Amino acid sequence: MLSAVADPNHTIEERSELNNESTLRTLMPDLTIANSLTRTMQPPNHAYPVILVENKGVVAATNAVIELRLDVITGTLLYSTSIPNLEPGALSCHHDDAEYWRLVGGNP
Repeated sequence: MLSAVADPNHTIEERSELNNESTLRTLMPDLTIANSLTRTMQPPNHAYPVILVENKGVVAATNAVIELRLDVITGTLLYSTSIPNLEPGALSCHHDDAEYWRLVGGNP
């Protein structure tokens, strides 16, 4: 959403202060990480990440890239995928069993 305000501190005496603001809802997708969690799997006490992505925008998001990185946002890339189409209000769930097993040195 974008907002525009003329004379925000009301320092100018005007005929009407009621027309000094305007709001525009942007016509864009708005991707958010709705949740990130771990799912337990065998053997006991092992888990792998699950990422839920939500489009809170008003139009579909296309070809959005989702990445999972170690430690920080610029850390080692562990997993990457793309979402071809995510409609407004929709959720998309992502996980990679094979990547989990590679990290712990086992086999899926």
